[in-house]
Amino acid sequence: MNKLLSVLCAMALSVSANASDFESNGIYYNIKSSTDLTVEVSHDGEGTYRGDIVIPDQVEYNGKTLSVVSIGEKAFYKCTELTSVILGANIEEIGGRAFQNCTGLNEISLSGKIKTIGKYAFSDCKGFTSFVIPGNIETIGDYAFLNCSGIINLSIENGVKTLGSRVFNGCSGISKVSIPESVESIDNYCFEKCSNLIELEIQDATTELKLGSTHPWYGLNIEKLYLGRNIGHVPGYYKDIFWQMTTPKEYTIGPNVSSLAWMACSNVETITLLCITPPECRSFSNNQYASVNLYIPVGTKETYLQTNPWKNFWNINEGVPSDIINVYSQDYQIESIHSIDGTNKSTNNND
Repeated sequence: MNKLLSVLCAMALSVSANASDFESNGIYYNIKSSTDLTVEVSHDGEGTYRGDIVIPDQVEYNGKTLSVVSIGEKAFYKCTELTSVILGANIEEIGGRAFQNCTGLNEISLSGKIKTIGKYAFSDCKGFTSFVIPGNIETIGDYAFLNCSGIINLSIENGVKTLGSRVFNGCSGISKVSIPESVESIDNYCFEKCSNLIELEIQDATTELKLGSTHPWYGLNIEKLYLGRNIGHVPGYYKDIFWQMTTPKEYTIGPNVSSLAWMACSNVETITLLCITPPECRSFSNNQYASVNLYIPVGTKETYLQTNPWKNFWNINEGVPSDIINVYSQDYQIESIHSIDGTNKSTNNND
């Protein structure tokens, strides 16, 4: 009897999850608030949404004009023949698993009011080759883009604040990621199994970037790292070793960084420090002191030669390792450009 009741309850919950209050022009809705006159898009009960879908800003029902403010949980779940979605201007939230397993989906327009992308929202959507996360989206939930292996070009725009756990886990097509200054925290394993990710840029900011106890790039082979801000950790248990990044061959450290206490370099060949004041850092191996090329800002050699561990490097160069490099300022305009000998070649130089 108890087993039968459990089965019946499960069936009832399943029906409830797929139920909708009304349908209009082939799209199903649930009423969120009868006083605020808001609705969310819901599942059609059969997973038959297909082709190109346009979600309206508003919908009429029983003599009332209702604002469409969210994509409900599992609204398009396993709609494998869905190819594109244009979201209405009033959408503020994309619910959990909203587009999960929409394997044919290759284009979606995200409205300017969306603040949150829920857990697993786009997981296993393998049709995307490019994806732009606009700055109006503040929070991206855990596993939101899990196994979106078709994404090659990923753009995270300034304004995004929180990246949850394993958000891009299994996005094996991505080779480069840039984290904007607005991001406040990145949780555990965020980019795990992004097997082709080799270049990481953490843009300049004056605030700490807080990482989960197990770092977002765990198990990857990052080769080039630009670090433009100090690293902290989210509240809870953590050890430095859980999120050390040992694989880069090239480290470039931005002018706002004051501490590299977490740094552990196994493969490093070149370190470029753009910091006028030498950052704190743990020691290196004897072989690294002898072989690694260290580049520091022009005019700072005397200071670096008095500071551990930097004074121990054999190959200390003032300038930059390439012919010309852009130095980021806080608004991402070029602040100065120097050649290898330290000559200022700024674009705003009138000479």
